[in-house]
Amino acid sequence: MLPRVDVAIPPPGPKPGRMLRLIHRAVNSALVPLGWLTAHVHALPGLGLQARCARLGMRVLLRGRRRVGLNWISHLLFSPIVLTRYFEFDFAWRALSGLKIERYLDVSSPFMFPVLLAHERPTLDADLINPDAHDLPITRAIVAGAGLEARCHLHADLIERVDLPANHYDAITCLSVLEHIPDDRAALIRMWSLLRPGGTLVLTLPCARDAHRLFTNLDHYGLLGDGGDGFTFLEYVYDSAQLEERLFVVTGKPAACEVYGERQAGTLRRELVRRWSGGAWRFWAEPLWMGRHFTHFDAIEALPGEGVVVMSFVKPG
Repeated sequence: MLPRVDVAIPPPGPKPGRMLRLIHRAVNSALVPLGWLTAHVHALPGLGLQARCARLGMRVLLRGRRRVGLNWISHLLFSPIVLTRYFEFDFAWRALSGLKIERYLDVSSPFMFPVLLAHERPTLDADLINPDAHDLPITRAIVAGAGLEARCHLHADLIERVDLPANHYDAITCLSVLEHIPDDRAALIRMWSLLRPGGTLVLTLPCARDAHRLFTNLDHYGLLGDGGDGFTFLEYVYDSAQLEERLFVVTGKPAACEVYGERQAGTLRRELVRRWSGGAWRFWAEPLWMGRHFTHFDAIEALPGEGVVVMSFVKPG
């Protein structure tokens, strides 16, 4: 059994008034170009995808405004990527570029990535799985707002239960999701069975030199419930040995693998706790903050703290 780490999230303070929130969003939105441009100094991956998301947001604004609330359109325009998603989305986009993909499956990744992929590949037929009752209606509205209903099929189900054909998909993405599934190996076996021979699977996972299980006093996804002590399983954080024992026994070694992480241990955890407890989010500075505090590492063993490992696998023919 992996060591357990409990993270207590303080209750949020008083919510600012509506006018103050509007001013905060307006100022942050106006400063987004500055944050985006200055992040280039740190060569932060994913900045190009942020611009692509903004174009998707404009499409939704112009043709789907009545279907999608302004807050989510604003999210697409100004703050579509957060934290390690810059690295994860960039790797996944590169891993799939140049591949002929007609049948695509996404397993509960943040909706920006699969919707953006479908938007930019007009021949793509996509199945999107998400059991989260909060995320799925938002994804459905944005898919409709972008005019992608005919090619994006949404499933409110778990990967272990969804009825989909085996050996069918040219590509499958699962970005920062597998670690939240208690039986991660069973979920991975199911994904691998759905991928056609020669197809590509892209996985991204949290990692550290020493693996552990992370629990918090918030039920972030409303799927598991607490264990009776007020804490809910949030995710596995993998080390190299755990990747071998839990994942590579199913998929084999990755065709490509990269590791990104915090330069100083504790940076990511402190920021997550601050945000989860209701701390103000300066989203205009998000890419600059990531570029300053995170970098590429040669291996998981070289990480001073937490990071993310991004991998692509090709199923043998």
